[in-house]
Amino acid sequence: MAQLIEYLSYFVLGFGACLAVLHWVRRKVRPWGPMGFRGGRQAWADIGAGLLIPAAGISVLLLLYILLGLVRVAGFAPASDRFWWFVVFLLIAALIEEVLGRSLLVNGLRLVFRKNWMIILASSVFFGMAHLTGEGVTVTSVISNSLGGAIYTIAFMASGNLFFPWALHVSWNASLFICGFRVSGIEWRSIVLLESLRQNSLSGGEYGPESGLLSIVVRLAVLLLIGIHISRSRGRSLLDLLREWPKHVPLHNRAKHDDEA
Repeated sequence: MAQLIEYLSYFVLGFGACLAVLHWVRRKVRPWGPMGFRGGRQAWADIGAGLLIPAAGISVLLLLYILLGLVRVAGFAPASDRFWWFVVFLLIAALIEEVLGRSLLVNGLRLVFRKNWMIILASSVFFGMAHLTGEGVTVTSVISNSLGGAIYTIAFMASGNLFFPWALHVSWNASLFICGFRVSGIEWRSIVLLESLRQNSLSGGEYGPESGLLSIVVRLAVLLLIGIHISRSRGRSLLDLLREWPKHVPLHNRAKHDDEA
């Protein structure tokens, strides 16, 4: 059943992506703007914040696990080639997921739903569905991953920049990995070696911290910090930008108009 739902999520992704691409072709829109491929100083600031916020959150999560007696640091290991290959894998996987789940799916959902909150909800459900078949999946892990999907969509819509949710996504997964936790049920030898002392609703089980209640608390804290970053960098509130999306995003409208200019 879980695998069937995951396959359904891929169908939804393909449908949304096709809608977006067909819309851009029909309207002769250059897709780089709506897809969020934006450079400049603001993009670098978003990347920096995107890397820092989840890293801080996961560091606090690790500290809580230790203080609550859920894990202990059993030791440290040198960074092997396998370690760096997994980091590269996380970088590429997050980029692919964000291009598909944000650049294409979110723009496709805009053609289906009238309200932006519906787009956020639908994309979060899709993200949760796409993580149903990992080892040790629980109801809590689905909720946590769905919340993660909502956060990435919110970051994409508010910033108009794909690299912000990409940095958030990379930092969340890489920080879990570096701190010695499982990433979406995947266990890989890291530089920090953790020993699990207790598994309960707070810590999660075989899926890792993302199936624990503490991860939901950390994700909510990440969302709060994203709102602070957006309001300070844009001079406007997160909610205002979400309501106005995509009006505040440069669309690079019709190619022929660019040529005429």
